[in-house]
Amino acid sequence: FRFKAQDIYLFLPYFDLSHIRFRNGYSCPPETALCLLLYRLSAPNQLKENMKIFQHSCSSISSIFNNVIEYLIEKYSKHIEWDNIRLSRKQILKYSDMIERKGVVKSVWGFIDGTIRTICRPIHHQQYYYSGYKKYHTFKFQAVMIPDGIISYLAGTWFGQEGDWSMYIDSKLESHLRDINDGSESHE
Repeated sequence: FRFKAQDIYLFLPYFDLSHIRFRNGYSCPPETALCLLLYRLSAPNQLKENMKIFQHSCSSISSIFNNVIEYLIEKYSKHIEWDNIRLSRKQILKYSDMIERKGVVKSVWGFIDGTIRTICRPIHHQQYYYSGYKKYHTFKFQAVMIPDGIISYLAGTWFGQEGDWSMYIDSKLESHLRDINDGSESHE
């Protein structure tokens, strides 16, 4: 982990994970749920590795992880979907200038990326989560990273079978950009 144990306890109360009702009869202390979430999101890893570290079954780890993600998305989606401070018109133009100065390209202010997270095969509606080309069950997110390395836009989740283009359309990223550019000159 990139955090020390005492760091986890410092920001654990802000997540308010004690209110999660885990499905399938699973239970998990908030600190374990947060550590499991951070570990699963930190790097691609196999569920088998998680079993060794967290001493839970594959299905319980997957279920707990999914429940924590769903809870956090419901609770904080307004705060993580669009960062008005980092993604104002002025800031986007600044990011675009930074990237252009580095010699990359013109009119690019951030880098969009779809992220796939594997899950255990769900009991219900498994066909929605199955990603045919990756050959496992997943759910997906879409993020935009700005030049300072911070994810300033996060949208999702989507079923594993969803394609990048349909995620882009559903994410409403283009709508956010139109809103901040409303009334401005197109050549800016």
